[in-house]
Amino acid sequence: MPQIGEIKMAQDIGHTGRGRILFIFAECEDCHIQRWVRLLAGKPRNKICHHCASLRGAKVPRTWMVGKLNHRYKNGKYKTKSGYIMARVLVGDFFRSMAQRDGLICEHRLVMAKYLNRCLLPWEVVHHKNGIKDDNRLENLQLLTATKHLVDTEMKAQLTRLEKENRRLKELLLIHIKPNTGEVTVEG
Repeated sequence: MPQIGEIKMAQDIGHTGRGRILFIFAECEDCHIQRWVRLLAGKPRNKICHHCASLRGAKVPRTWMVGKLNHRYKNGKYKTKSGYIMARVLVGDFFRSMAQRDGLICEHRLVMAKYLNRCLLPWEVVHHKNGIKDDNRLENLQLLTATKHLVDTEMKAQLTRLEKENRRLKELLLIHIKPNTGEVTVEG
């Protein structure tokens, strides 16, 4: 264990790629935790640690304030550019095997897995019934196989295209259907 006031170079304490920067072993004035601090002009750069500085309201680099200490923390969740909610799963969690390397998992898959009380298989797809990607209520989610999901979404897309084409053709032909008699008149 280093002694208070001991000075070492960056590479000697495990900091790589920092050149000839010096560090001093110092103690935080508030919480008395001992740590390596960068040495500037013969003095420690900070007299208190990052955590104590954040409690005082001082500006601390955001990279240090991870998780609940970060001002942008939202229960480990965030929204992707494609509109899905991603949730962080901790290392000891039962559903961690479904997560990506960084511990993130799509929240709708996590909700369905918790409801079924098992991990989802890779070919199982959780479908949003109303099409809203961030609406992860259980009543809005449906478990499908990848093939069934593909067929359903392709059929819906084809139906939407056909309805759009039908409206466009009606506008071009100016077809009028009388509601009571069902009589069709074509103008143009």
